[in-house]
Amino acid sequence: MARPNTDQGLRLLVCSRKHDIVNYLFNVFNDVNGDRQEARCHSFKTLMKDRPITLNGNGFELTWAENDEQLKELIESNAAPFYAAILYDAETVEKNGPKIIAGVRRRDFFVPQIIVEPVSSQRMEQATKAGKESINFAYTEDDIKHTYSNIFLRDADVPNLTVVKIGGSAFDFDDQVYDGKNIDTLCNILWKIHQEEKDDKERSLNRMLLTVGAGQIGEKIKNHYKKFGNNPKVSKAFPELMAKALQLNLEQLYAHFGENEASLLSSGAFYFVGDKRTRNKIPLIGMAPHYILARDGIPLQDSDTHTIALAEFYKAKKVVLVKRTDGIYDFDPYLGFALDQETGRCKSTENWIDLQRRNKRLGVVDINDMLNGHISRTGTNFNIGKYDGSSGHLMEDSALDYFRYCQHVEEILVVHIAPEEMYYGHNHERNKFWHVVTGEILELGPGGWEDVLEQRLRAAFKGGAVSKIVKPKDLNTKYAKQP
Repeated sequence: MARPNTDQGLRLLVCSRKHDIVNYLFNVFNDVNGDRQEARCHSFKTLMKDRPITLNGNGFELTWAENDEQLKELIESNAAPFYAAILYDAETVEKNGPKIIAGVRRRDFFVPQIIVEPVSSQRMEQATKAGKESINFAYTEDDIKHTYSNIFLRDADVPNLTVVKIGGSAFDFDDQVYDGKNIDTLCNILWKIHQEEKDDKERSLNRMLLTVGAGQIGEKIKNHYKKFGNNPKVSKAFPELMAKALQLNLEQLYAHFGENEASLLSSGAFYFVGDKRTRNKIPLIGMAPHYILARDGIPLQDSDTHTIALAEFYKAKKVVLVKRTDGIYDFDPYLGFALDQETGRCKSTENWIDLQRRNKRLGVVDINDMLNGHISRTGTNFNIGKYDGSSGHLMEDSALDYFRYCQHVEEILVVHIAPEEMYYGHNHERNKFWHVVTGEILELGPGGWEDVLEQRLRAAFKGGAVSKIVKPKDLNTKYAKQP
């Protein structure tokens, strides 16, 4: 499984026939990482023997491919994402650059591709079209260093940051419930929280970064890939389709914010997120930095792990999951919930309550209990109210395992997109509602269910939630020692 691997150097791949270009780039990268002495003396003259070679620099690995055949072999022999960046000299680009660049992008949709020498205007235009957002031009040493520093941003500490993931099931609620408008309410509340000042002397704003899941569109793409993945064309199309699914959901979410409230970032453009930017707007981003994906082995389709990796990258302590569930239970709290297609509500609350009598909601859950099978995480088919055989309910195992090894992320908190769905009432007591599973009584105030959602979001930002996942205090130290 994917895990934070901070000891892994950046994997850089250079395609060039000229050893002096490769040597020059090796020197520049060493220099930007503060290793000037090694940068002056290293030479490739006697190392190349008609095959790719890899040398270790200060914080990076540089692999040299002499031609596009070698580059293609290297790209296809490693599961993407693998390389942190691909670099080309002018000769490679002028000869067959657009085709190479387009082929790399199909294999690894977000890998940065950098042209390090001036090329003709025609090839520049063609390369830009082939590489789209992933293409970079850096013709001088200063340009290369600037591009390198942007793409591989290291100092990414954003104070008071909370990462919020709005899961696909949160969108499902509004889609299925005829009067569901909770996404809009959620965005309004998040913006209100973002604008409020802290009580401390610094009076710094609450910072947040929003991510989304690929949702139903992503599920259809993944199912299609599982079925037809042996077809090379389907396999090549998969990364781009998943990227588009994430971006589509981001754009849908962005529409619920005002023009000056949020910033929509193209997936992969993480280096535009920082301390200053998060003060004024809420960034919406779909995936972790590409070089983090390559370093830690995070698949493009694993949006849960992307969220945890983003939080770790920006040193956030909390991740808030907004989903169609209000907590963690012994088994799925929606067992027995069969959807009424006309209203989007439960057909029979009595049947739902009956099947939930043995269930129990858990407050603070040890990550080990989540991963070791002590808690059932089998999902439910909403149409019939029965188990559907799906696993990884709430969050994928890969994301939870990644969280277990994080040094900065301390807890994952759960908030229901529509807390009202978990309660039922009686006609003679208009403001009292009973929880389907726990039986607890909630008295609704004048602000209605919107106030309940706001209260639970605010509590989550302060580290309080109906349910949350944590690590034992000694867990970071304990697991850091394991290979």
